[in-house]
Amino acid sequence: MQRTGAIAILLSIALSGCVISKTPSASSVTIAPEATVTFSVIVFPTASSYTWTLDGTALSTTTNSYQYTPTGGEHTLIVTAKHLLGTDTLTWHIIDAEVAATISSAGGTVAV
Repeated sequence: MQRTGAIAILLSIALSGCVISKTPSASSVTIAPEATVTFSVIVFPTASSYTWTLDGTALSTTTNSYQYTPTGGEHTLIVTAKHLLGTDTLTWHIIDAEVAATISSAGGTVAV
């Protein structure tokens, strides 16, 4: 009976498609100001097309990966992978880390 249940689960996954891996693996990612991070996804079966959006704006990337460079603030990155058995969608919440600066009281002026 256990074998039948395992086969049913595997068949269900195979027929609906699934995400095999995503990078970064966390759904919420904090990125240093000077860093460039590659977001990627691998799905089964292999996707025929990928659509990426950043804050609702379509990106030109059509592969399974996207290189992100921080611009400040918080963002939502979404990839949609269409394949023979359907569609898989992944979302990352991106937080661009702020640069901390120390201001000394040693004198001088600061213009704003």
